[in-house]
Amino acid sequence: MGFDLDKIPIIMDLFPRKNKSSSSMCYNIIPGVDSRIIANLTNDYIDLFYLIHELGHAIHNMNVDKSLDYIDKNPNSIPSEAFSMMMEDAIFAENLAQNPEGTDLTESLKQYRIREIIRDIFRTEFEMELYKNPYQDPKELWHKLDMKYNLASPEEEPNNEWATIHHYTEDPAYMSLYFLAELYKVQLYKALTRKFGPITQNPEVAKYLRSHFFRYGSSIPDDRIVKISTGKYLSPKDFIKETK
Repeated sequence: MGFDLDKIPIIMDLFPRKNKSSSSMCYNIIPGVDSRIIANLTNDYIDLFYLIHELGHAIHNMNVDKSLDYIDKNPNSIPSEAFSMMMEDAIFAENLAQNPEGTDLTESLKQYRIREIIRDIFRTEFEMELYKNPYQDPKELWHKLDMKYNLASPEEEPNNEWATIHHYTEDPAYMSLYFLAELYKVQLYKALTRKFGPITQNPEVAKYLRSHFFRYGSSIPDDRIVKISTGKYLSPKDFIKETK
């Protein structure tokens, strides 16, 4: 999108080693100055998406207006997640990589978007139900919802896969933000492509994002950032149209 990563001082710790955290994360140490990515890249296709997602956060972090107050420099969660998700989508939308089956990635974009938003609904409902009744067995609840949303077999043994998702303990109620970000990412991508065409390797896209999106950090509400960056308030219309 016109960002030269070699010139952005993002510190990256990308490969697995003994006793290293297994998570993929971006840490906004000093907004606009110091952003760091931890990942565990192996020869696995999904690692590409993890790295692209965290790079999205880092680029967002490093392009906020440095004159903002410290607290306002930290990007709002929904815009930040939406941009990182949009970067993942671009792998499909602009056919940026060869998938394992060797087919055109653009054919998989609708399925990818649908799968991702179903995952977010599943995880959001799990958290809501757990707060409603914290005394229930979480692995049984997870299994029930896994059958509902992912067609898991009733014969499968319930497990505590939910416990591998750090958001439940570190960022309560964060999953609902992912759902809204899924809608915003499509709305933002549509707005950018209407204006610029394909967004990769286009310096004009970087200029637009800096002036209409990144620079605000959290100094203004999410809905205003959505309106400024896309020309309209958040709506599911683009997502629905693009996944029909």
